[in-house]
Amino acid sequence: MSKYQNNEVTPVAPHSRTAELVLGIIGGIFGIIAGLLAMTIGGIGSALETSGSAGVSNLGVGCIIVSVLAIILSVMINRNHVLMGWLIILCGIS
Repeated sequence: MSKYQNNEVTPVAPHSRTAELVLGIIGGIFGIIAGLLAMTIGGIGSALETSGSAGVSNLGVGCIIVSVLAIILSVMINRNHVLMGWLIILCGIS
């Protein structure tokens, strides 16, 4: 028997985006850890007065900001999954 009987369509439950939520949060946490590591390396570099260490620290701050934004967007993934998915991809690229 098919699931379509008498030309009636059975209602389908909305999909849960649990995997996207969990992977977005995990990726954001790893991004924050990487940003903190970059800030630490930049701080050590500036303490040793090496060139370019301020750039590494600034990249760490940017990484943390984008990672927090990615976590916020992944929490809101159930509202509009296509838009939030594209915004999360943009956070990953930047």
